[in-house]
Amino acid sequence: MVPLYDRLRTVKELVTVGFADNTNLLAYGTETAQYMATLEEGWAIYETWAIERAIAFEPAKSSLLHFCRARAGRSETVRLSGDVVTLQESARFLGVILDRKLRFAAYKKHVINRLYT
Repeated sequence: MVPLYDRLRTVKELVTVGFADNTNLLAYGTETAQYMATLEEGWAIYETWAIERAIAFEPAKSSLLHFCRARAGRSETVRLSGDVVTLQESARFLGVILDRKLRFAAYKKHVINRLYT
């Protein structure tokens, strides 16, 4: 059997970042529809690998973040196992909260709130 990350490497314009039980699929491209399709293709590989091993993932726990400089947020969605995942303004990645403009505003707010609570 081919390991999961080897399978995911076959998808063009998809980068896999994994640490322990936390795997992140990062897609890039010039067209939104293109990298959304890339994410869905990567998820299909991920899901097939899990089914072969009787492992279940919860797409509802997934986060979708679009890094861009646009003023207004985006509204695209991605479909994972039939579940629709919508874009968020920020998401947690290995303990750090990233915002869509990579300004770390959400992380700074989180840290300050923890200091005063």
